[in-house]
Amino acid sequence: MQVGLQFRQAFNDFLYLTEKGYPPRGFLKLVGDHYQLSDHERSMLYRGIVTHHKAEMRLGRSAMPDEISGKVIHVDGFNVLATISSYLLGRPVFIALDGFLRDASRFRGNLDKIKKYQAAINCIEGYLENRLINTCIFYLDSEVSFHEEIVDLLSGTQLYHSGIVSFLVSGKVDEELCHVKHGYVATSDSEIIDLSEVKIFDLAKEVLTHHFHPDFFDLRQFSV
Repeated sequence: MQVGLQFRQAFNDFLYLTEKGYPPRGFLKLVGDHYQLSDHERSMLYRGIVTHHKAEMRLGRSAMPDEISGKVIHVDGFNVLATISSYLLGRPVFIALDGFLRDASRFRGNLDKIKKYQAAINCIEGYLENRLINTCIFYLDSEVSFHEEIVDLLSGTQLYHSGIVSFLVSGKVDEELCHVKHGYVATSDSEIIDLSEVKIFDLAKEVLTHHFHPDFFDLRQFSV
């Protein structure tokens, strides 16, 4: 993924203001307009930059792949599927300062991405088969208009028929994931990461790494 020549300076300014405690929503447009950033560059700043303290805290709560074998994984369904689907569509994904893979695309619910959800689920299934997962529960937001289609796709997987994959449809997915007490939560949602009572597993990043070995654009290269 390519960024403009002025992105590094925009990164420095955005990080400086973030470290000073100013709310990002208040200066995103200011920085973005000043450096004439593209939409995905603005998204990378907003979704990727946190204070060094918060980044270190999140990294310390991140689970490694060898930790999850034989365990229960609670998956933030649309968060993980959207990130994998964006990559499959050739849209920008990146590693944020906290080490988590995030989607820089602003088209998070469009038809093209929905069509890629089947491929994303296939990728997840292929990864889980190699990790000896005990149980994988997908939490799906009932307010997402196409959640029933995702339920149908998950119900067609071999892991679902073997009892390893299941799903839970809820109107309070974030709240339920924050209160999981056993196993691991798979998400890159900042609020869930900060409030979760268990360690966080970056399932989207590990799935894509397993299948495609991508060289993700990493914001941490600018913070050294």
